[in-house]
Amino acid sequence: MKHLLSLLLAELKKPRSITHTTLLHLVLFTGMRNGEIMGLKWSDVDFVNNTISIQRERLYVSTVGIVTDTPKSENSIRKISVPVFVMEMLNDLRDFQGDLKEKMGQEYQESGYIAVTVTGSPQHPHNLYKWFTYFQAKHGLKKATIHDLRHTHAAMLSDMGTKIIDISKRLGHANTRITAETYEYLFNNVDDQISNELNDYYAEIKKCSQNVVKEKTNV
Repeated sequence: MKHLLSLLLAELKKPRSITHTTLLHLVLFTGMRNGEIMGLKWSDVDFVNNTISIQRERLYVSTVGIVTDTPKSENSIRKISVPVFVMEMLNDLRDFQGDLKEKMGQEYQESGYIAVTVTGSPQHPHNLYKWFTYFQAKHGLKKATIHDLRHTHAAMLSDMGTKIIDISKRLGHANTRITAETYEYLFNNVDDQISNELNDYYAEIKKCSQNVVKEKTNV
């Protein structure tokens, strides 16, 4: 994880990579789906309160083409908080796109989307995955998908001790059952941790009890 982030940060400094690396940080630290990321508009971003409103997704359907639609479930329409450092990356990307717009003038297509080409038009929904695949091959990394990064976010939240209901809401799951079934292995680890902590808790009580007995005996 740390190695991946260090490589992404190096790419972030390159004009050609700033869009994709920023979007990948969004996936890693918000758990958003690929379609939700590609459907984000600047109007969805609240730079004052550091939140993002997820209310649409852009997908590629082989039988239809590119489709813009509301998220997959009612709970997928949500507002999530975003770490300050990711918001700063978004702000840098917004400034970068603003500079391009100024240089290109009328040739720049103002679409309002965050994931755009150098001319301002919305990127193909598969572009982020293709760039990530290229990036991994370039650095000899084990191949992972965008959805794997979403799982990584869930794992980070679990390691932090975040409650399953809060993880479920952040990921936009329809209910906690889906979260529990999808990430059963994570919560099994948490359960083991709880058991270990209870052992430590009992050992502390036992130690205190023994000290009380000794004090009474000495009296």
